[in-house]
Amino acid sequence: MSKLIVLEISEVPFEVVEAYAKQNPESNLAAIVNSGRYCLTEANDLPEELLYPTQTWASINSGKPFSEHKVKWFNDPKDHKDFYWAQTAAAGLPTVLVSTLHSSPLRSFLNQGNYKAVIPDFFAPDSDTFPKKYEPLQTLNRSLTFSNRRATSTKQTLLTAIKHFIKAPHFSRWGLGLKSLRDMIPLSLDVIKNPESLRKLQFPLMMQIFYNEINQHQPALAIAGTNHIASAMHRYLHASPDIDPSVSGVYDNVWLKQHDNEVMGAMQLLDRWIAYIDEFAAKNDYAVAMISSMGQQPNKTITPEYIKNYQYDFRLQEPEKFFAALGVDISKFEQIGAMIPQYAFQADNLAEAEELQKTLLGFSSDPSVERYGHYTQPNQNDDGVPLSGILYSVDRNQDVVTVSLMLDPEENEFIKIGDKRFSYAELGFERFAVSDHHSGTHYKTGVLLFNDKFKQLNPDIGKSMDYLEVSKMFKQMLGVN
Repeated sequence: MSKLIVLEISEVPFEVVEAYAKQNPESNLAAIVNSGRYCLTEANDLPEELLYPTQTWASINSGKPFSEHKVKWFNDPKDHKDFYWAQTAAAGLPTVLVSTLHSSPLRSFLNQGNYKAVIPDFFAPDSDTFPKKYEPLQTLNRSLTFSNRRATSTKQTLLTAIKHFIKAPHFSRWGLGLKSLRDMIPLSLDVIKNPESLRKLQFPLMMQIFYNEINQHQPALAIAGTNHIASAMHRYLHASPDIDPSVSGVYDNVWLKQHDNEVMGAMQLLDRWIAYIDEFAAKNDYAVAMISSMGQQPNKTITPEYIKNYQYDFRLQEPEKFFAALGVDISKFEQIGAMIPQYAFQADNLAEAEELQKTLLGFSSDPSVERYGHYTQPNQNDDGVPLSGILYSVDRNQDVVTVSLMLDPEENEFIKIGDKRFSYAELGFERFAVSDHHSGTHYKTGVLLFNDKFKQLNPDIGKSMDYLEVSKMFKQMLGVN
């Protein structure tokens, strides 16, 4: 049996790792690339155009394809007993989890294994942590996730952070330490220039807590997750033409200069923490793996004309208004965590969820809009009530119904529901200006990076593998059946 540290670096492709290594030949990531300590992973259980991190992480963690685990969105019901980390803890091996996706709700698995510390993912339906001293920080994490999602308000976020810190002013409980403060100071200056950098601030705080917990408990398995690089790529991958030269000329030079270090700056943040983790691993005989579950690539559909027309985005700020127009009292359901443009609602029981799904499937979005083909049409029959000016789909997993809503950015002045016409504000949508346009899109090839200890334990690892084999490999290393 070996002890294992896993860093979940969501959606980072090898191309980004390689570009960073070339720019920073003395970096920790360059040492990994130059020594060949990597393997490409392939997500083959879904068509590439349907890939989403919630699906791929459920597949990675369980070793089961999407057709079996059926986890599509953040708070879809899931059986944690299928996940390799839950099986490790259930076998009595000490386990630490910090921000790993699908580690909520905590109450569903905490008493079923040997967990030493757990801070669930930021989409958790509550702020429960173990130990409880991290709950004020988790409350802030969830507040940032649920209030901002697509656009970040600097003033609102800072006021929220100060409010929560005053309630529990203990540095270690907030991830404030010598290592994290080294990152926090320059990142705070970045926030002044670009509020979206607030997303990066969570990473050093959570990694400081992770570092403290693994030093204290020396667990058999420790996992930390981050999406700060994924967030930067989604917005600014076009600002890094060294990753893919074909995206040159899409944005103007002012935008490129303003955002040219967003992706590589996020990678540099990871690289510094790799050094801390590698040092700990070497002293305490740990194998280390970093895995992304899938990758991102530049969105080739973005053109200068599209950028000119797409100056605003929308979020559903008052869901009750939109659903009332559909004849649904959504206040009867609990809204739970999701990433815009998804909105998720939990029913009290399966029958109520099925009825909500049935009602919502009575509408169909305008089939003439083809550029967002991943939006399914809920109602394929002629008797469906048509929605125009809005893209719409409905999914249900047991008692959770997830609705995907996107206003057409080029035709958003009015939305038609049947024969009635509404403004976006009348339906509860808020419009906000954007300067980025979904720069990165998902694709099936991810990456597994590892240290020498991991390579020694897996001498036959090749340069490519199906990502459904990853959890099996991890469990073999941990001695878990």
